[in-house]
Amino acid sequence: MRKNQVEPYIVAYLDITETNAKIAYLKTKNIGQGVALNVKFKIIKELNNHGGRKLADYPYFREGVKYFPPATSTSIY
Repeated sequence: MRKNQVEPYIVAYLDITETNAKIAYLKTKNIGQGVALNVKFKIIKELNNHGGRKLADYPYFREGVKYFPPATSTSIY
């Protein structure tokens, strides 16, 4: 029980804007109660991104995140 209270848990999901259904954000969030350190991402399937930019082109996904505190989220357009 104590271990669950300090473990991070990272989730990723798509969120569509209210004003334009063609615009979506890829969001990542640490819903766990612990700090996540040295988070790396593995892209299984590439999205059809506006402008032809790939997810792997973003430093966030290419380099990862060194420190991801609990209850924080990030968005990539």
